[in-house]
Amino acid sequence: MLVAFSGNVAKVRQLAIDETYQGRGIGTEIMKRAEQAILARNIRTVMLHGRVTARGFFERLGYAARSGVFTEVTIPHIAMQKRPYRRLNMLIRLYFNDPQGKW
Repeated sequence: MLVAFSGNVAKVRQLAIDETYQGRGIGTEIMKRAEQAILARNIRTVMLHGRVTARGFFERLGYAARSGVFTEVTIPHIAMQKRPYRRLNMLIRLYFNDPQGKW
């Protein structure tokens, strides 16, 4: 897996788990650790291009589709996005009366 950073956006790239090992929580654990590292950098948005066949996996992790299907390296993909702790950030801004998120 590779995570690229650009401003307040991180892009997860090239996550693949061999079919023999799928369904054992390996991909979930890898994504969880990547998201922890991303949040530690105060990144607010995570993007990825997931294979169409992995859409359900990413949706279970809280990602939402942001595009239709497109072909990338000859494989059908879909752009997906997640904003980790977006609700928590909103509640913190409200609590501290900080609507611009400067807190």
